[in-house]
Amino acid sequence: GGASAGESQSISFSVANVFEMKTQVDPTDTTSKEKKIRLLNLTAGLSYNFVADSMKLSNLFVSYRTQVGKLFSFSGSSSFTFYDYAEGVGPVNKFLIDQGKGLFRMTSLNLSISTNLAGSKSKDGVKKDSTKQKDALSLIQESNVITRGLYAERKADFSIPWNVSLNFNYSISRFDPSVSNVRANMNANVNFNLTRNWNISFTGSYDFVRKKIVVPQIRISRDLHAWILNFMWNPIGTYRGYRLEIKVKAPQLSDLKLTKRSEERRVGK
Repeated sequence: GGASAGESQSISFSVANVFEMKTQVDPTDTTSKEKKIRLLNLTAGLSYNFVADSMKLSNLFVSYRTQVGKLFSFSGSSSFTFYDYAEGVGPVNKFLIDQGKGLFRMTSLNLSISTNLAGSKSKDGVKKDSTKQKDALSLIQESNVITRGLYAERKADFSIPWNVSLNFNYSISRFDPSVSNVRANMNANVNFNLTRNWNISFTGSYDFVRKKIVVPQIRISRDLHAWILNFMWNPIGTYRGYRLEIKVKAPQLSDLKLTKRSEERRVGK
């Protein structure tokens, strides 16, 4: 990439810390071992531009992440400004603390709580329930798949008997302290096998601000050995309709397929 516009001479500072606790060794048990439990990953950073005309100090950015047992993953980030805000003008080169308004003011907040449960097969082929953990990046990518588009490609997994993924996202932006833009939604994906070769999944999102279901999709897949049949139905929304597809399972021949699509585009006033 090219150089940024204008001159910049800045120094950056960041600090990261991991909060943990330890379990005490049982003196009466010779097999007892000390265990570490991670409570919170916390990172904060900011920078100072020596040659900026004004507002040399950047926002303070804070990110945090934790795992609640094996069930829930919690992550989030926040942004704070040290400068005052003038109505109709925007940020001004006056520190909040000099105006008697505290050290800093929050401009944005993002929170995400996720869980993923699945049933898996043991080595001897007997099904058993288990809990699968995913890192924060995987959860974010999976959440984006749900909200990115109605026809995002999702391959049916016949090897897992059932899978449930839930992701709650909450965000608020307050660049203007008098205006708050809030978003809150719950993304869900439920996937299960009716039989060895039949798979059904439901994907959808509920918008708590608008109080409505967003982009629900029902998919039915049938394993036909060398071929696979997919039927996807979007019951409501702008692109409601269905798509029926039969294609070769081999990745080298993925372009060999037959598709029938019937979309009912709803035009709003």
